[in-house]
Amino acid sequence: MVSKLEPRLAVSIRPIRPADATLIANAVRYTSDRTYQRRFHGPRPRFSPRVLSYLTEIDGENHFALIAVERDRPDRLVAVARFVRYHDRPTEAEFAITVHDPYQGQGIGRRLLELLVEAARERGITRLRALIQSDNDPMMRLLRRVLPQARLEDRSDRECTYSADITAAPPRAGTSAAFGDHRRERVASCAGSKAGARAFSPPSARAEAPGSRNRRRSRKRSPAGA
Repeated sequence: MVSKLEPRLAVSIRPIRPADATLIANAVRYTSDRTYQRRFHGPRPRFSPRVLSYLTEIDGENHFALIAVERDRPDRLVAVARFVRYHDRPTEAEFAITVHDPYQGQGIGRRLLELLVEAARERGITRLRALIQSDNDPMMRLLRRVLPQARLEDRSDRECTYSADITAAPPRAGTSAAFGDHRRERVASCAGSKAGARAFSPPSARAEAPGSRNRRRSRKRSPAGA
């Protein structure tokens, strides 16, 4: 599929494939530390062969990912969106999106999240979760626009976990009082921590269920990927 974002930019969106490992590795050249920090909740990751394999060699059912590239420069990575299904809760999954710096603010994140929600529904997923850093305002705005029914589930000084029921069409953006209240809570209780960043830890080959982080209250990186 080709999506028009701005008059001068068209992107192709498709399922990720193993050959895209090179695109992910090359994107470090034009991606800031801040973008990686917000995505991985820690320092810029080292994309080892093991990590790249995890991010690109997926089954498309329990681990699903979409990639966006420039239509006229298909070797130029624009963004990646993915979800990973929970092992012990097969109707729920955790999602994550990375939009690389030159393409931020152009609507690609919104389009990818809309497609990700459709793909999740098609695979029997009824609830999506996202772990968001407290200062990641672009992701908060994206969640509010696409999934305004999202509810705050867990929070710390540095990050919050939001959950959204995707079984029905969401209410119009801006009409969810619950989300608005929770966002005010986030500003009050999740911002301002100066704690050190967590190190990026490569996921195992079988991908630990994202929700296990909340159940054990550990601070491991979510395996939802890059």
